Amino acid sequence: MKRIRLVFFVALLPMLASAQAGWQLQTSNTSNWLRAVDFVDSLTGWAVGESATIVKTTNGGQTWFHQSFGSSVTWTSVDFVDTQKGWITGGEGQIYHTSDGGTNWSIQDLGLALLDISFASETHGWAVGSYSQIKHTTNGGQTWTTQTHPANQEILNAVQFIDQQHGWIAGSSETLLFTTNGGQSWLQAPTDSLYCELLAVYFVNQDTGYVGGDCSVFGSTTYGQTWRDLWAGNPGYDTKGIHFVDSQTGWIVGNGGKINHTSNGGQTWIEQSSGLSPILEGVVFATPTSGWAVGFGGAILHTSSGGITDVANSQNPFRSVDLFPNPTGGDATLMWSIAQTGKAGLSVYDACGRMVFHCNAGLFSHGNAELRIPSATWASGIYTVSLNFETATGQYQVQRRLVR
Repeated sequence: MKRIRLVFFVALLPMLASAQAGWQLQTSNTSNWLRAVDFVDSLTGWAVGESATIVKTTNGGQTWFHQSFGSSVTWTSVDFVDTQKGWITGGEGQIYHTSDGGTNWSIQDLGLALLDISFASETHGWAVGSYSQIKHTTNGGQTWTTQTHPANQEILNAVQFIDQQHGWIAGSSETLLFTTNGGQSWLQAPTDSLYCELLAVYFVNQDTGYVGGDCSVFGSTTYGQTWRDLWAGNPGYDTKGIHFVDSQTGWIVGNGGKINHTSNGGQTWIEQSSGLSPILEGVVFATPTSGWAVGFGGAILHTSSGGITDVANSQNPFRSVDLFPNPTGGDATLMWSIAQTGKAGLSVYDACGRMVFHCNAGLFSHGNAELRIPSATWASGIYTVSLNFETATGQYQVQRRLVR
């Protein structure tokens, strides 16, 4: 499972009305089941899966080409720290490493079945799998050691580190481990509110994180010490993959080809059509709007709009959206006119993709509305203002650039 990595190119980001709407199927050049996906920027990524499949793109998925080797192994996870250095794990316990972008791979370790891998830097990484394995390296995988922990013979399905000290592991029998010292010691998080096998974990920062499993999705803002059920009343959905671009905005994927999106920290979820019915296994976003999901049958889906319906369609509720003043030397005001009633949310990102402001503005009736953006104390630069609007007909998004 991925650590935090969000690359954001404001200068290249088109307005959503001209972007490709929703999720679109890309030509993966494989029909094998893809288990995991990773992107290091908006162009370069890898997907791995059954029958030794490794496919790579260097143009955002317009074309995918094979880097496969071996014959029968199932690659279960992939993690790259840059365009050259990456690792994959295998269902037979393999850890392979590349230092040339996947052209050549060399084995680093071999043991029991491994299911996920996470590198916090090019030297510090962790891999987890069956029989409660936690493997750790501090030298880029030249050597791997086993870390001890309280889980007993559980299957550890997912691991994520946000830096070299703070990490989480999710597994069977409500196993949820965390460390604050790089795995020198692992503790079991309170799981009174968790009631299923945990399959995926994603923390945005040390406090805010999400876990999903074969029954629900849960959120925490207390370093995983307390959890809220975010999927109550929606049984039967296996959450296979989770990715958030900030504490509020994220996606989950799972069975039935379903992709669900939240813009308010999981308080509500909107299903985004994938056009597919088989299982989706993984999801990753390189920017707040550009993401990929992979799964059964070699499926690779891409969105350049955050999966949100194009605001240029016939049901577009926006009549106008403007920022004033722009450029601004102080605060700014986002003003819009809408033809429908709905819930509005506002997020602002800096040039590095960091969310600097978020507001769940609540319900707005049709007509004119405005929200103040407290930009007076912000550093000079270009900011992306993202207005999300949920109506009875769907979820819509409009983005504007603000110059401070």
